[in-house]
Amino acid sequence: MARVSRRVEELELAPGERVNEVVMASQLGISRGPLREAIRNGQQVLLDCVEADGTSGRHTIWPISMAGGMVRGHEPATSRLASFPLHRLTSVSVIDDEAEGP
Repeated sequence: MARVSRRVEELELAPGERVNEVVMASQLGISRGPLREAIRNGQQVLLDCVEADGTSGRHTIWPISMAGGMVRGHEPATSRLASFPLHRLTSVSVIDDEAEGP
């Protein structure tokens, strides 16, 4: 974020200017987002979230898709396909292990 702020401060980007996420990520040499990268690379992720009842939850999934405000993936703990609303996620961490996907 600091690099984007610097671009605004140095007038490379005008305040309020629309930013193309794909172009900006490429220019800065950064990821577009851990979930998108994990889906593309077939990586397992750890999701911290707020459950529907307001409690905190933690889920490990092999993400399959992200659309319509939801991330969907295989949850090994339950052997089911699970869906999580993006607005309920509090953190996403890619798990860097050598385990095979579903």
